[in-house]
Amino acid sequence: MKKDDYLAVLQEKLVSMPEDEALEKIRYYSDYFDSFGDDEKASLALGNPEDLAKSILSASAEYEAAVRNADVPSENDTEKLYWEFSPSSVKSLSFHLGALKTVIIQGRNFSVETRGLSQNEIRCFLDKSGTLNIINSKVIPGLSFFSHSHDRKRRFYPRVLITVPEHAEIYSFSVGLGAGTLKSRKIDLKYQKGDFQVLAGNLELSRLLGEKTSVRCAFGRVLLDGRFPLNTDIDNFLGKVTVNAGTKQENCSLASHAVLGKVGWNKEKVEIIGSRNIDGTGGNRFSVNSLFSHTNIFFS
Repeated sequence: MKKDDYLAVLQEKLVSMPEDEALEKIRYYSDYFDSFGDDEKASLALGNPEDLAKSILSASAEYEAAVRNADVPSENDTEKLYWEFSPSSVKSLSFHLGALKTVIIQGRNFSVETRGLSQNEIRCFLDKSGTLNIINSKVIPGLSFFSHSHDRKRRFYPRVLITVPEHAEIYSFSVGLGAGTLKSRKIDLKYQKGDFQVLAGNLELSRLLGEKTSVRCAFGRVLLDGRFPLNTDIDNFLGKVTVNAGTKQENCSLASHAVLGKVGWNKEKVEIIGSRNIDGTGGNRFSVNSLFSHTNIFFS
């Protein structure tokens, strides 16, 4: 089966999954076909798309069930912390997170709610510049999850729920993610300056409007979805970075430098070793350094 036909069937069968997760799976198997180099052999190796979709949905359901079970420790196992800030008081966001499961959703105010973290494991405060800081990098939380205890009720993932107002506009958005996950769900967030650094975690942010954006990824995975009208700088070492830019390809320019790193420019493969410049007619400029890694930029 040809790649496009296979992926079309797979996407249709994954319609029950959250849209961002389904698209990530489609991109993964699109890369699989590309690396295989032969559509027929790749489709034979994967099996029919209906069975593959069933296995993906089954694995996703098992994962969500495990997370739900992990997310309901007893009252004695964990503390619950909560902070709330008015929309007018927050000018910037700065997150420095360790091994946490973190989700950003849309609400009325800026707020932070935690489970499985004590007060000495996480700090949340608004500084004089109006920056909302969330920091837990000094202590690794949730060590009881990795214990050898046979009491499974004590095993849970520490987690953080962050709420931002609808159509929030901030000056800077800074994220340092050591491990764990940070995902956004149906938010609209505009920033002038974005700085995203991922060590070994999984960062997925959607519906962003960022003027200047910097991404540094080592070993982890980054998915940014939105519009990035000015400079976007990407340094990728042994990781996977995907940017969905909500604009036309001809409006964007690229300067890439790769050492055994794959750089994808929409459906066009750029140099694996060496440099490549592509000129566009607009002000969207992407600068990519890719070392032993995958970096993909897609357009609407």
